[in-house]
Amino acid sequence: MTVKYYEFNDNQNKIEFLNSVFGIEKVLVNGKLISNKFSMMGREHRFKINSDTFTLKTNIQLFGDRVINFDLNKNEKLIDSEIVRFDKTQRLIWMVSGFLIGFGLYKLFKFLI
Repeated sequence: MTVKYYEFNDNQNKIEFLNSVFGIEKVLVNGKLISNKFSMMGREHRFKINSDTFTLKTNIQLFGDRVINFDLNKNEKLIDSEIVRFDKTQRLIWMVSGFLIGFGLYKLFKFLI
């Protein structure tokens, strides 16, 4: 399951950020994939549009506020900053996955000891 969390329009260009339940971050420019990275706590995505250099920094807060912070820089100048809450379905999947992994590890270590 992939959810779009961020969209920014710069002149004629649409920049989008998507994140999957498995921590795969994707950045699209005008619908074309230009960056694809694994992240659990946030990453930095660098890309060019024409002669401009962009950097989209993500900072994921899984605990506490459960938000994603976005900072978009164009030619090293901040042009947009946004804070977005996690999708409720994605949060539920994270919690269930964490519980199942924790339970599985508990059973494994109990069996080994």
